[in-house]
Amino acid sequence: MKIKNLKLLAICLLTTCGALQTVFALSPKANATKNEPSKAVWPHETSDLSPESSIVWGKLENGVRYAIMPNNEPPDQVSLRLYVDAGSLMEAKDQQGLAHFLEHMAFKGGKYFPDQTSLKQYFEHIGMGFGADTNAHTGFNETVYKLDLPKNDESHLRDAIKLFSDFAYGLLLKPSDIDGERGVILSEKRDHYTVDERTRDAFFAFAFPGTLLPVRMPIGIEDVIQNAPRDRFLKFYQDWYNTNRIVVVAVGAIEPNKIIPLIKEYFGPMSSPPLPKEDPNLGQLTPSNDVQAKVYIENEATATDLDFFVVRPHERHLDTQAQRVKDIQKNIAYTILGRRLDLISELETAPFSSSSANDTDLFNTFSISYIDVAPKEGMWEQCIPIIEQELRRVLQYGFTPTEMSEAKANAINSYEQAVQSAPKRKSKTLSNLIVSELSDDKVFTSPEEDLKLAKQALDNLTAEKCLELFREDWVGYSPSIFLTGDSKLNATEAKLLEVYKKSHQVSVVAPKNEPVPQFAYKSFGTPGKIVEEGYYDKTDVYHYRFSNNVRLNLKKTDFDADMIYISVNFGLGQLEEPSDKRGLGSLASAVFQNGGLEKHSIRDLERIFSGRTMIVSFNVGSDSFKLTGLTNKRDFQDEMTLMAAFLTAPGYRDEAFRTARINFEEAYRGLELTPDSVLGNRVDRFLSGENERFGIPDKEKFFTLTKEDVKNWLSGPLASGYLEISVVGDFDKDEVLSAVAKTFGALPMRAMMRDKQFQDIPAKFPAGGIKKTFELSSEFEKAYAIVYWPTKDYWDIETNRKLTVLARIFSDRLLNELRIKLGETYSPSSLNNAYATEKDYGRFYALAGVRPDQAEQVVDIILQLGKDLNTKGATQDEFERAIKPLLRQLDLTNRSNSYWLGILSDSQVHPEVIQWAQNRKAMFESFTVEDINKVAKEYLQPSKAVPVMIIANKEKTKETKEVSKE
Repeated sequence: MKIKNLKLLAICLLTTCGALQTVFALSPKANATKNEPSKAVWPHETSDLSPESSIVWGKLENGVRYAIMPNNEPPDQVSLRLYVDAGSLMEAKDQQGLAHFLEHMAFKGGKYFPDQTSLKQYFEHIGMGFGADTNAHTGFNETVYKLDLPKNDESHLRDAIKLFSDFAYGLLLKPSDIDGERGVILSEKRDHYTVDERTRDAFFAFAFPGTLLPVRMPIGIEDVIQNAPRDRFLKFYQDWYNTNRIVVVAVGAIEPNKIIPLIKEYFGPMSSPPLPKEDPNLGQLTPSNDVQAKVYIENEATATDLDFFVVRPHERHLDTQAQRVKDIQKNIAYTILGRRLDLISELETAPFSSSSANDTDLFNTFSISYIDVAPKEGMWEQCIPIIEQELRRVLQYGFTPTEMSEAKANAINSYEQAVQSAPKRKSKTLSNLIVSELSDDKVFTSPEEDLKLAKQALDNLTAEKCLELFREDWVGYSPSIFLTGDSKLNATEAKLLEVYKKSHQVSVVAPKNEPVPQFAYKSFGTPGKIVEEGYYDKTDVYHYRFSNNVRLNLKKTDFDADMIYISVNFGLGQLEEPSDKRGLGSLASAVFQNGGLEKHSIRDLERIFSGRTMIVSFNVGSDSFKLTGLTNKRDFQDEMTLMAAFLTAPGYRDEAFRTARINFEEAYRGLELTPDSVLGNRVDRFLSGENERFGIPDKEKFFTLTKEDVKNWLSGPLASGYLEISVVGDFDKDEVLSAVAKTFGALPMRAMMRDKQFQDIPAKFPAGGIKKTFELSSEFEKAYAIVYWPTKDYWDIETNRKLTVLARIFSDRLLNELRIKLGETYSPSSLNNAYATEKDYGRFYALAGVRPDQAEQVVDIILQLGKDLNTKGATQDEFERAIKPLLRQLDLTNRSNSYWLGILSDSQVHPEVIQWAQNRKAMFESFTVEDINKVAKEYLQPSKAVPVMIIANKEKTKETKEVSKE
């Protein structure tokens, strides 16, 4: 179990899409009175921290609170959240799962929007995607409803607040709707109950015995989901959806005086509870005086994980300046410990491949400090002494000056970057952050305030003080050890304890203070000269060619303040992968960046550039090798220098290859364990006509690939391959031109053009008329029902855009037929995949996750839906509900630096993509329902359909069957 940050555990517990936050604040607040319930107090009212000044904080007479924050990114749009301070921890024993179930029921109908179909169609007609712009999630002690409005006019705001009032106190909770949703939630439970979640459950049971946490997972238990009557739902709703637990959050292009009256109008009538319920008692943890150990076997696990931790009950504390300073200071200690473990993992003799260390406050009731490593296969026993001794080394000797300096510089830089980026924060991000801070009982402070506190915390932080804070977490507590892996783990609790106690007898020595090296790559030759330039006025894109044939594309934007996005595309990528060395691109992607430079390891580079915003990554694309970067104005020259150094002096270090091999071993072990792994391998290969470029390369052949294979393959493209640089974001054009001239412009001559577009042997879609079934053995039964149709390659842009609209219409019909009518699948979907390097090859598909016994039936339903669209076409209403949310998404992506970086990255090879970006919205707006029905007629032909079933079943074998289609 990877606990890179313990909050990830809680993320896993959130049972619907889009929630990445934890919410643990379960004890009554200080200073609460009988007349003012604790939940109706803003965190800043009991703190010396100053909240974000641009937010209007308010409360109605009945206790409902609101937070309104004007923000104009993206323009004219509003992000709304309804925060309910209640989740699965508030459930009674016979209500397990009802907090989440109730969240589903909120979209089934209320006073103003009485049924799901009308609600869904209403939002689609005003340009909101159901799921993308209207969503919700349930956690341990929160439920959050989300609306992202395409417009900020009074009509949109009124309807949104009306809907929120439905959620808060107007739900109908019809018995027929409840029964109709039971299968959907069971499907969601089945889909999400992965190896990671099962391991998480075991960890919670071990780490928090005797508390509510292991027995109040938000997804709930099957018996309650299947059988709970309406009155049980109603009781939870009335007990916990109360005025003292409701907060309306609005961020966007709004005037507070226009939305506050709407909140008063629709939430003012909500009755205050006569005696509000208090948060439940989570139970008691009794710290042990002895080291505890647990081995958890998960037969379908592909990796081993080892956690070393202590859990400490603590008294509730408020979010104050002193507490923030302490947390920032203590985080430096865990950062340094994590870095030490990372350095060990890179050694040839290291028994683990990755690691992390952190301390987290949970529920304002418990704290957990942990060290986590991923042992190499069969080497868990060697990991325990390293963890135990490195922890003891810190506790005895503390931290070196160099370690302190690097960690503090990186921390301060992150706070400074947040200040620089603040003016262009997205409304959706801000609304989520406000809710996250509320649910954690934290004051929502400004980036400027955070930076001030960080400087206060770190400017005079000594190694001695840092060690003192770290010791508070570990000294006086007996650690626990949690080991998980598959049935070949060969471990017992007694053995874990024996190894730990033996290690404890070994003495440790103080760490050495290693100086920071000087960067060795500062000059690449005479700066290059621009010999060609041009400008696309409608998209504000500049393009250049230097005398060495290096090409440069620039688009200045104001979408993200002080952030610059970079791509360096060179060579042909997978187009030139040798046919006898399949998988070489995957191996190169895994090792190139982690191999560092010839004179600097990746850890050296992190130390050299500490305190700067510089990110570089590498991957092998379908038609080029890609270095990508993210930086700011201050560090742009250094970023260009570093990226050019990767191009001219890659390190190819052995440790990168060792780590990659371990990761690939884990990946191969998982190839037949889940429907998703089969989908990405065997099904992918089948749909390409058994083309070896698709799916996962043969394991035996893949592991014969060597470091020399990677070096030899990349040497030519790195030295002289076609090279095109794109820079998008908040930059100074003259500074960019100068930096590129000094680095890439100074390199030896490059190829003038890219000379290849398509693979020599294209993929071949299988003939229609058969049903293909892929079966695998699994302890947890689930299945996919999918139907594929052949389409076109990427370069027929108009057809592909029409197919995108068609896929949305198909998804809508899938949702209506399978989820709303049958109530038997959680998230059916349809999509069109077009390939840029496979001539005349693409796939349109419709997919649903189902029970194994449903797969045949659902495939037939999908086939019928496809046939109906092919023969009868879509309606005007369906077309409008598909196209309007899509047009809104185009507006959002048009203000995305990532989108424009993708457009520019090969725009001198394919200048038509600039035109496509320019006319994208106009083209979609020109489409009619007749256009979409025409492509449905052409591409959804029943005779070309290829149905696929992937069935994971305890009784099934791993054979592949082929059955004639009726």
